[in-house]
This record gives sequence, C-alpha cells and structure tokens, in this order.
Amino acid sequence: MNLKYIEINNSNINLAARVQYEIFPYSAAYIKYLNKPTGSLQIDYLVYLGSKPIGVVGLYEIAKYKDDVWLSWFGLLKEYRFKGYGSQILKDIMKK
Repeated sequence: MNLKYIEINNSNINLAARVQYEIFPYSAAYIKYLNKPTGSLQIDYLVYLGSKPIGVVGLYEIAKYKDDVWLSWFGLLKEYRFKGYGSQILKDIMKK
C-alpha cells in the first residue's frame, strides 16, 4: 500500500476540513487545524492513496500526560474502508 501522510497546513487546510467533515459529519475540525496549540505536540495529517486524499489522522500530546500520545481524528472516507487502509494507517502512525 502506497499511503502518504501530508501534514495539514495553510495550503491544504480547506481540503483537510472537507475530508474530515465527510468522515465525521457532526464534528468540524477546521478551527482545531487552524489554531494549533504551542508548546505541545499536535500533528494532523491528510492521508493520500496516490494523489487522492482518503482520510485524516492526528497525533497529539497532552501536556499533563507527557508519556502518552493521543491518536485523534482517525478516519477514512467511506469508499476506502474495509480494504486494509485503516490497519496500515494505524501501523504507520504508531511508528511516528
């Protein structure tokens, strides 16, 4: 599986927000993507299969729990579910 992880930034934030909202229609992450906190780890990724965005995933560190990392906004667009991509994303993100 040739998955790519592109960090969400000002140039792709609108696309990331659309993908995230399609996956999680009752929760919008645009403001969260826009206002990353300083002093703690928060990395959000758009996940691509080739040149097509297929999902989102984030890694966060909560200052109070420095030894732990929180997996956030882990989701795939409906047409990419149950094909092994989610398992691959989890394996890849655990390495990060």
